[in-house]
Amino acid sequence: MAAAFLDKGPTMNWYTDDGVYSRFKLWKQRCELLFTGPMAAIEEKVKCKYLLLWAGERGLELFNSWGLTDDEEKVLQNYWTKFENFAKPQSNELMAAWELHQIKQDNLSIEEFVAKLRVLVKEANYPADHYNRFLRDFLVFGQKSDTVRKDCFKEGNELTFNKALSLAKAEESANKQFHTMNMQSDIHALSKATRFNKGQSQNTSTSFQSYANTGARPKQMQSTGRPSSFYKFGACKYCGDNMH
Repeated sequence: MAAAFLDKGPTMNWYTDDGVYSRFKLWKQRCELLFTGPMAAIEEKVKCKYLLLWAGERGLELFNSWGLTDDEEKVLQNYWTKFENFAKPQSNELMAAWELHQIKQDNLSIEEFVAKLRVLVKEANYPADHYNRFLRDFLVFGQKSDTVRKDCFKEGNELTFNKALSLAKAEESANKQFHTMNMQSDIHALSKATRFNKGQSQNTSTSFQSYANTGARPKQMQSTGRPSSFYKFGACKYCGDNMH
């Protein structure tokens, strides 16, 4: 059954552009789906051979440069670690830290903003046991709602990252609901005005059509004091205007 995957195995494009690491992560995910699914019963050392076949010519060149021992070649994780080291861009701790101190939420959703904070905190290589502290601080400093920031300051030292995130999400949800309510109110008012204007237009049209047919002057033409002989079929003999 394993032979069936030789031609169907995931391929990897090792071209070193900005997207190589994203492609690597997707390739790894597809490979692991096979290794833990239909190929689960295959020995690990055989899976390593399959991985090299799927890695293509460039992957083999990388493998030949590693200098693994015979025992190391039988461990799949060694391949993933080496491949990832090649594909992953080199992080700059100082640059990531600088970005964290400058970052603002702007038009990002809370989830998008927090996801970006997580990446930068990790790239800045802050101590893992303080991750939540840094996430909390930069979430409060960078998020766009002064109301949420004020509520966070009220919590003082008791404020946790999860609490700050909960406050920010609640504010975002309330703003979305309020916006939806305003939109619905505007639509209702516009619909009502449209129906009113349509009714007024129909009444005016009916009045003038009646005058043209019967000579009975509509209300719009009864305030001038002019005799009815000034009008013919709804138009003034002097200016030709219907709406005196």
